[in-house]
Amino acid sequence: MPVLFFLSLIIRLFLVPLSGFKADISYWKWWGMSAAHDGISGPLVNTAYNYPSFYLYILKTTSHVYELLTGYNFKLNPHDNIFWNDSNFLYLFLIKLPYIFADLGIGFLIYKIVRLSLETTAGKKIIPLFAASLYLLNPVVIYNSSVWGQTDSMGSFFILLAFYGLMRNNLFLLSVFSAIALFMKTQTVVFLPFLFLGLYLNTKNVSNLIKGLWIFLGAVILINLPFLATGHMDRVFDIMYTSQLYFPYVSMNAYNLWWIFFGKISSSFWDQNLIANLVTFKTAGVLLFGFVYALAISILIHSRHQPPQKNPNQALAAGKVAGYTQSFILISLSFFMLLTQMHERYLFPLFVFFPLYLGILLHQSYSDRKFYFLLFALYCALTLASLLNLHQVMVMNYPDNTLPFLPNTFNEPLTKIIAVINFITLVVLVILFTREISLRIKSLLVVVFSLFLAILILPKLLISQKSPVSLSALKPIYQHQDYGSITFNRSLSNWWLVSLYYFFDKGIATHANSRIVYQLNGQYKTFTTNFGIDNDADTNASVYFKIIGDQKELFKSKKMGRLDFPGYVSIDISNVRNLELIVDDAGDGINSDHADWLEPMLYEKNY
Repeated sequence: MPVLFFLSLIIRLFLVPLSGFKADISYWKWWGMSAAHDGISGPLVNTAYNYPSFYLYILKTTSHVYELLTGYNFKLNPHDNIFWNDSNFLYLFLIKLPYIFADLGIGFLIYKIVRLSLETTAGKKIIPLFAASLYLLNPVVIYNSSVWGQTDSMGSFFILLAFYGLMRNNLFLLSVFSAIALFMKTQTVVFLPFLFLGLYLNTKNVSNLIKGLWIFLGAVILINLPFLATGHMDRVFDIMYTSQLYFPYVSMNAYNLWWIFFGKISSSFWDQNLIANLVTFKTAGVLLFGFVYALAISILIHSRHQPPQKNPNQALAAGKVAGYTQSFILISLSFFMLLTQMHERYLFPLFVFFPLYLGILLHQSYSDRKFYFLLFALYCALTLASLLNLHQVMVMNYPDNTLPFLPNTFNEPLTKIIAVINFITLVVLVILFTREISLRIKSLLVVVFSLFLAILILPKLLISQKSPVSLSALKPIYQHQDYGSITFNRSLSNWWLVSLYYFFDKGIATHANSRIVYQLNGQYKTFTTNFGIDNDADTNASVYFKIIGDQKELFKSKKMGRLDFPGYVSIDISNVRNLELIVDDAGDGINSDHADWLEPMLYEKNY
């Protein structure tokens, strides 16, 4: 065991000097130094921070240690070339170290859980060690933590600790680490219902479940105490809730179901577009994921019929642990494959729970070797596919981050083949893992899924509705701005329309001071729009947004800055003949005042 962990550590440390995904590392630096000098809540108000709150503790600590070791002071010299250098080894070492430790912690927990699950002495050491090695030596895991420099191992480590608490019937471990996982990586929320459902199924004691939920709530409060004290808890929840809106496209470089159809344009294809003019891509993804999620719940409930555990220190038998890991594998893969807005890294939890499952399955009580080797082959296929996904995205953004033995240029046909492999693997795993689920249960889930689909589709089939009109599709009768030229559906720099990392498909990019006039002739009833400072602007940009109808002010925003969330307004424009969109410079000059009207929509009176 020590040899495996030492080898795993050495491999990771060897890769630390690689500059990783440079944009992410730069954000870690910015946010961390803000937390170190402006207080733990500083990044919430002074930067474009968009991660859950627990990560700020890690960033703040990393920044303090960096300044302590180097004597550097960010406040005195915020533009220091050494600090911001992509090859800053000390910072790369410090920021990647928590992810590496999380990797080692996950490996140890896999070893521990598999060993606890084995009821005989046969293979008591070698099987858990094999399972741990499947994670620790997995190239996807190593690449994510030590090359890319991302946080996925941290969230997975805490969710696995929570699962370990469930195994040991330890309310405190389960509840506390569930809370930490959620505020470290929001995506772990999909596992929490299973953990607390498992808590109830273990004991059939509702008071135990309630106690666990109270401990969870207490942990949430303690984690966020500094943000509560400074009055920024609303910002914490805003970030967690609105993270689903940052990239509203069918895929953000995840080689999943949607990538098969759209390929590279997936990251610019709006997920609110309709399929056959009936249901949005986003809704379709949620429905498909919900169906697999329900199957995963049925697997978990079915596993409760497994024989009880002989080990008095353990709450779950090996068969029940296998049921949980099957459920978690399906959730991880379907989350990545079926939902829209997925990033390339969001498959990571699968590489935690699949080795755990393979370790338990290798126990000699399982005699179906063909089944085992098929699963092992699927794990290897997903590993190769995910590694190629990560590296293709890396070289697409940073062509200098090449690695030997991997394709170092972006190849779209290859990426679609990877997506197909991923999808086939999902279908095969669903079939394999639900073999013991009764046909009655499966049929019931299909009926429920069909009913949900019918509820969404039938009104659109039976009722003729007029679509809203995007203002960006109409030609203004007058336009003027003090700098540059008005741009439709692109930013002033001909990029995506983005405000504080919220992406929008349609809109009008302008620059203070500006006035845009549309002749509507009283044809429309309602006007809705988002609005905000474009990401192209400097942090000192500030404007007011105003909407004028027939020379009467209908709306005026608060003073909007570069780090403010996009605003939203819905206005009654019945009988308005001329609609004016005004952007004022807020009295401090027009320098860098890039302002966007985002998704501006007109609704007719009979809509």
